[in-house]
Amino acid sequence: MGSVSQRSLFARGVALAVVSLGIALWFKHGDSAALASLGPAASPDFVQREQKIHGHSLLTHFVMFMALGALYIALIDLLAGLVGRLRKGGQ
Repeated sequence: MGSVSQRSLFARGVALAVVSLGIALWFKHGDSAALASLGPAASPDFVQREQKIHGHSLLTHFVMFMALGALYIALIDLLAGLVGRLRKGGQ
């Protein structure tokens, strides 16, 4: 895959953290909006079930998107390395 500089790794990590935080905040807002939209006519059992479904912490969302983002970056790096090898082998 080639050598990746420390600066490049740091930049990728910062970008991953910033994007993951933004997406986590967006999802947390969506969870809060879903809970706020429950009307007073909703049964207590339904409200409790919805709170359990949408009751994630911001950290849970952040870690989940960090892991998915890191996996995505690793797959793109792998594909780029494979394409690079194929191009070198074809010439």
